[in-house]
Amino acid sequence: MSKAKDHTGIRYGRLVGKKFIEKRNAKHYWDFLCDCGKTKTINLQSVTGGAVKSCGCFALERCMAGIALKHGDARKGKVLKILKVWRKMIDRCHNPNCAAYKYYGAKGILMCDEWRHNYVAFRDWSYQHGYSEDLTIDRIDNTKGYSPNNCKYSTAKEQARNRTTSRMVTYNGETHCLAEWAEIMDISAPNLRYRISHGWPVEKALGVTNRKAAAR
Repeated sequence: MSKAKDHTGIRYGRLVGKKFIEKRNAKHYWDFLCDCGKTKTINLQSVTGGAVKSCGCFALERCMAGIALKHGDARKGKVLKILKVWRKMIDRCHNPNCAAYKYYGAKGILMCDEWRHNYVAFRDWSYQHGYSEDLTIDRIDNTKGYSPNNCKYSTAKEQARNRTTSRMVTYNGETHCLAEWAEIMDISAPNLRYRISHGWPVEKALGVTNRKAAAR
């Protein structure tokens, strides 16, 4: 390596040399930082020879641009967000190289065939079910995948409350996550989480002695 050219900081298309990784089968492999922010280990010759110009995002962008053009989902040369939502769902559910795959596809959270193989079916369902660019797609049952029967569009706040990490608490026959109980009972969320995590009885944790709680 000491006699080889140092490609650190040198740009090739969308890729910038980051560091040498290894020599394997007479080929040198380097980590390259792509303009999209992803770092990928690539055969140096493929990069310097021009065969590889990005981490793969360029080819994906061209593919998405083709889909957008075909279905009229581009405005002023830019792909509409709904197409990106669809593509990201496929990646996290079915692409092992996606950073989020370990939280979705690897755990059996998949995208139904109807949507995975038919962008228009997903787009039309979305527009019929309240899609807006300021909302995110949310699974109703977090143990199941993405399908028409298990999805809805939610605000970021609503989606955060639907995460599997949300602690659900039942009191007086009502069940809510801690964030909702904090709002209902007028208690700071961090304070309520502290009380519950330290084993306080639900009634005491929710502060049932105050007027608002006593009235419930």
